[in-house]
Amino acid sequence: MKTAKVDLLSKDQLEDIVKSSRTLQEVLKKIGYSSVSGANRKTVQKRIDKYQISTNHFTKGVGIGTKRTEENVFCNRVYQL
Repeated sequence: MKTAKVDLLSKDQLEDIVKSSRTLQEVLKKIGYSSVSGANRKTVQKRIDKYQISTNHFTKGVGIGTKRTEENVFCNRVYQL
């Protein structure tokens, strides 16, 4: 059975990573996961819950995308044929 990367960390190490991160996605990247969804996400969340590490400081939606405005959606380019 393969050991999860998160299980190679002590509780204190995981807590330090969580405290210095703003999202679960950031935690996953700092641990070294290349995929930040699915089973990896569930495994890390389970360890965070097991150790009762607070994620209250996480910011919802950070890094998900760019807020769309007229300026960054539309352009004023004129094409000549």
